[in-house]
Amino acid sequence: GDGDGGVGGGGGGDGDGDGGGASSRGGDQSWVNNARAHAFPESPPIQYPTIEPGTVLMDLPLFVLNATLFPTIRMPLRVFEPRYRRLVKECLEQRRPFGLIHQDSRFGCLANITHVSSMDERDGTSSIEVTGTRRFRVTDSHAAVDDLNFGLSRTRVTVLDDSIHDLEAATPEYDEAVALQALLTEKMVQWSSSSRSLVHSFENNATPVQFAWNLCFFLSQYPSVAVEERLAWAAEPDPLVLLRRLAALLEERRA
Repeated sequence: GDGDGGVGGGGGGDGDGDGGGASSRGGDQSWVNNARAHAFPESPPIQYPTIEPGTVLMDLPLFVLNATLFPTIRMPLRVFEPRYRRLVKECLEQRRPFGLIHQDSRFGCLANITHVSSMDERDGTSSIEVTGTRRFRVTDSHAAVDDLNFGLSRTRVTVLDDSIHDLEAATPEYDEAVALQALLTEKMVQWSSSSRSLVHSFENNATPVQFAWNLCFFLSQYPSVAVEERLAWAAEPDPLVLLRRLAALLEERRA
């Protein structure tokens, strides 16, 4: 893949050693202070600006992975490639999100850095956790390559409005979604005993759409799930259609 971050803390290596991160000596230290704030639970979290649906972001930096992030989902990343070390520095310094996107998709998710597990102040190598906020669609035909920042990709995106797809209670669609949520929980327990605690952990207080995003993220980490299916999940605006797709996938696997 194009990115060096690993889902579940994977990835490896120690960077290219060519100074991708800022030095801890001199200069603006706000990004280092922000990293430290994220590293200690007692510190107040960084307040990121609210980005409204329909907003066009002209130069969103992209973290390109063979993985898919969804709103409300937390993902750990190991960052050591120079362009992504620069991305982390920039986003901590400017308190802005970046775009996490699958290498074969035009749909991604805005990601806020919500925890820094480790940070080497000498070169910026880090282990971080990000949380997805809003999905976006890439509107440029080609991403610009920032040669001054080790080839970091930047592009224009339109932020999508996922809230318009929230299902209203006491409607046939909502009732179907709740039924599918219960069915999918049962199927996951049958399919994989290791998934039981995970499914129940995010099933209890999740809305149908949050449940769908959680399940998409969980299933997308299985290599046996086709890339085309994972990309379809990232682009699907209707949570009911998404739940139907997930139910069909698990039914096929049980057959």
